[in-house]
Amino acid sequence: AEWRLNAQLMNGLRRSVTVVSAKWPSLDPCGAKRLDTQPRIIERAHRVTSWRVFPALACAALLSGCVNVDIGPGDVVITDAVAQRQKLNFAGQPARAAPPPVGPSVEEGALPAGFGDIHYAVTKVGTTKTLIVFCGGNTFREEYGGAARATALAPFGDAFLFNYPGYAASGGGGKREEFEAARPVIGAKVAALAAERGAKLLFWGHSLGGWYCSALASDAKAPSDLVVEGAFARFTDIADARAGLASPFVRLRVDPRVVRYDPPALLANYPGKIVVVASREDETIPFKATRRLAERLRAVGRDVTFVELKAGAHSTFYKDAEYREKVTAALKAKGVGG
Repeated sequence: AEWRLNAQLMNGLRRSVTVVSAKWPSLDPCGAKRLDTQPRIIERAHRVTSWRVFPALACAALLSGCVNVDIGPGDVVITDAVAQRQKLNFAGQPARAAPPPVGPSVEEGALPAGFGDIHYAVTKVGTTKTLIVFCGGNTFREEYGGAARATALAPFGDAFLFNYPGYAASGGGGKREEFEAARPVIGAKVAALAAERGAKLLFWGHSLGGWYCSALASDAKAPSDLVVEGAFARFTDIADARAGLASPFVRLRVDPRVVRYDPPALLANYPGKIVVVASREDETIPFKATRRLAERLRAVGRDVTFVELKAGAHSTFYKDAEYREKVTAALKAKGVGG
């Protein structure tokens, strides 16, 4: 259910071609009607390879003039209320249920914020002097994904995992202003933990978390570094990656209430090292879109290492056979961690 832009685009293409073939004489090119209307689509059910996308998009562009893709708050932030409407089911375990030594080391807590509490869990294995601040994707809940993530991150350091506003045990409704209000609260907590443990901060964002950890890293006063995986800079980068030469015919209409951040702008003066990880088999965020993020960061003068995976699915990069080796090598080359 992560990032539905691809599904909306494909749905729009299908509807465009259908409408054009049936109603060409009366069609209003680029009109106000949405082409990506209900029912809502789960992205993984609509994987379309680029060679299939282009003919459909080209046909829609030639006949109707454009493909409209509306992006609303519920397409980006999957709160419990949105998940219930979409009938999404979550599976997995919290960090405290992870195998030893991770699980038994976990401490859980709640950070008071203006909109309610922010749920968090933090591990204390101490194999390295690094405290990882993990920002999950838009369906991540510590109560369900904590064990898998904390275990995958254990070789790189201890992990601080938290829920976004409106997610499971965290309060709020997933509004943009709540995400903003959470930034200084989370930032103060992880800075205090790092100081207490004598550890360096490593922000680690996946998908939506690539945006949010970029924001947290830009706020950090203490030295830190950043890893982003399966992320992107702008919605247009996804459209460009999917549509190719026909991308000028895709119109993205983003609701102003949508939670979004601009990593290259946020990190323009960031002093830390940055590692960007992309997978050729990412079915949600195109490889090209994540590579474009790395290029945009380099364009503003950041020190970026790009890591390419061949087989990592979007939500489980860490299951790629080369993940640990390649990410470890990238971090070591930058002098990060240890």
